[in-house]
Formats: sequence, structure tokens, C-alpha cells
Amino acid sequence: ISQVELLSLLVHIILAHTVAKILGVSNATAYRLIKEGHFRTVRIGSSIRVSRQSFDEWLDSKSD
Repeated sequence: ISQVELLSLLVHIILAHTVAKILGVSNATAYRLIKEGHFRTVRIGSSIRVSRQSFDEWLDSKSD
């Protein structure tokens, strides 16, 4: 996989702790949101990846 392809993929997925940083919440809160099914996810080993599109859609739905 080329670096360009890898960067393209990274735009589409984010790590659970990145969700926490973006939202300004604890990792535990981010994992709770994930467990509650607010975002589409994929587990790779012990790591959870979040669909950036589903995260953005969820965030947009929370905006006034």
C-alpha cells in the first residue's frame, strides 16, 4: 500500500482515544459512546477504529 493510499484510509477512520480528544471527554466516555453504538466501528486486535463519517454524522446531529 502506498503512503497516499494509507493517508486516504486514515482520513476515514479514527481511534477511540482520538474521539475523546476531539470531544474533550475522557477515554472512558468515548468508549461508552462507542459501546452504546453511536458510531460504526471495527475492532482490529484490541484496538477499536471508528468510522470518521459516522462520527461526523453523529456530531452534526448533536449541533444546534
